[in-house]
Amino acid sequence: MTIENSLHDYFPKKIWKTLILRIKLVWILLDLALLCLLIFQSKIQGFLLASIWTLFIGLNLTSFFLLFHLSMGTLATNWDDMDYSDLIKRDFHFVNKDGVKNYAYIYHSKAIDLQKDLSPKKTIIGLHGWGSHHREMDRYCLPIVLKENYVYFTYDARGQGQTPGNKSDFEQVEDAEDFIELVLKQPFVDKKNIVVVGMSLGAAKTAVVAYPHPDIKAVVMLSGPFDLVLTKKIMTVQEKIIFKLFGYSFAVPEEDLMKYSGTNYFKPEGIILRGDTEPTPNHKRVLLLANRNDPTVRVINTERAIEALNLPPENYHIYAHGRHCFEGNEYFVSLEIADFIRKVMTN
Repeated sequence: MTIENSLHDYFPKKIWKTLILRIKLVWILLDLALLCLLIFQSKIQGFLLASIWTLFIGLNLTSFFLLFHLSMGTLATNWDDMDYSDLIKRDFHFVNKDGVKNYAYIYHSKAIDLQKDLSPKKTIIGLHGWGSHHREMDRYCLPIVLKENYVYFTYDARGQGQTPGNKSDFEQVEDAEDFIELVLKQPFVDKKNIVVVGMSLGAAKTAVVAYPHPDIKAVVMLSGPFDLVLTKKIMTVQEKIIFKLFGYSFAVPEEDLMKYSGTNYFKPEGIILRGDTEPTPNHKRVLLLANRNDPTVRVINTERAIEALNLPPENYHIYAHGRHCFEGNEYFVSLEIADFIRKVMTN
């Protein structure tokens, strides 16, 4: 059954506006409380008075900076200008090991009839980042899906999009592995031509479950936190506040962060794909993209991945400008991904 693309306004518009409104309300209440204290400052002396003034000024400066930062953030998910008219989007049945329905979908062009044509088709799987949902990857995956008549599978991870659950539960990494295995079972999927594209935490999932998978021909990883322990360690106070506002639990055990760090799965010699006897070199199946000024996932993650994978310059691109989601560079990123996928799919 074909479904409509009903999430144009789901994210970031509604969540973003709600978050900013909550910050404004908290700021106003605290501001009023401090202002009342300052009005009656005749009864407050010395260090306490200086502390209140410092808190009052600091609160206003911090709130202004935070609200300005959030208002400028687009997360590269302003999809209203995308043309979906030549694409069909269908529900895809995916239930995780806990028995919870994950909202999953298949996209393909109108030129393909999946009911009648079960011939093997080149396939892309998209894994979105933390705090987002499946449509985060539309910009980067759908242009080539439409142009080349590939099929595209994606889903909302736990606690994100429309899927219930805890978005900080790292069992969502195992969910990604199960999703890939489910896609592999589809009769119309070309088992020799599957590419996984992951963004942010989706890139970390890609590193853990798709990169070492013998049936995944290639992987594309964008802004990946490949060393989760390091990523958490070097987060600024501002970043921690934003993540906390979005519902991230900083109580995640460090052993989980280590277990799901992609750097532990990379092999400089590459991976032996099914049916082969020698490893496929990483330069034939890995593309890394990142931003030099990424404030959310430091570029050192990608630099360490490049080193661990022994990648040549043509297999990675670190943009000089842009933020975590390649704001302003989406068009060029989608071109790079499309060119890379075409190249690996034809080999």
